[in-house]
Amino acid sequence: MLLIDPRRHAISQSLGAIRFPFLFEKSARNLSAAKALLVRLHQGPALIRALVAELATHAGGARTGAARPTDVLELAAQAIANGKIQVGRQLQPAAKIHFNPEAAAQTVGFGTAIFLTEKVAKDFLTAAFKDPEDKRAFLRALTSPPDGVSVSGAGGDPISVLAPLLSRQRLVLVPLDASYRRVRLSWLKRVPPPEPETPVAAPPPRPSAPPPPAMPSAPASVLPEPPEVPSPQALALLDASKLGIPFCQECMAKALSLV
Repeated sequence: MLLIDPRRHAISQSLGAIRFPFLFEKSARNLSAAKALLVRLHQGPALIRALVAELATHAGGARTGAARPTDVLELAAQAIANGKIQVGRQLQPAAKIHFNPEAAAQTVGFGTAIFLTEKVAKDFLTAAFKDPEDKRAFLRALTSPPDGVSVSGAGGDPISVLAPLLSRQRLVLVPLDASYRRVRLSWLKRVPPPEPETPVAAPPPRPSAPPPPAMPSAPASVLPEPPEVPSPQALALLDASKLGIPFCQECMAKALSLV
């Protein structure tokens, strides 16, 4: 890890360290941001040695033994942009820690100190507890956790309780000034992801109109079916009706009386 102090001097250190991330890590890493970061550092042999050590350890053993300083800076910028070299600000050894129980918990973890291992957090707490004010700040934080956070004692040892809280970023350190000499201790409030919206069910289809009632069928005829071949009497009546000729004597007499 490439650690940078407030005077912009850089050192190469193993991952067992505390670091504050730079702003360019908040967005997508890119080569131009990494180059701009290296340019702002204190230039000199110490920076080149630190970059060569980082490249040899974390960038696949890049060959930089006979490389020019400009080539080392270019290779280091590429490794930082690709995430192979981690970069962070150093926490000042004499930093003063402040805790305000009335202050709202942090809801964004970016920019807070990163304790890469629990052992690193324990070592930091062991040194911090030697300062009465720093120790008081951590103990006050333990007695006022936010809602939903359970703080259980580890055999009465507050350092054993605080170390996992720091390494897991439940309890965080936030710098209060550019010199990193004043640091605020704060709980990090976990914001749950929004619940997926329940899709609104489509309304049931409207019932269709009932079919119109069926028309009643005509009643069946009670008369017998006519025969296929009419009788002679039926034929005489049919012929008389077609010709308009009376078909009996009474009808004939009535017809003659009308003439």
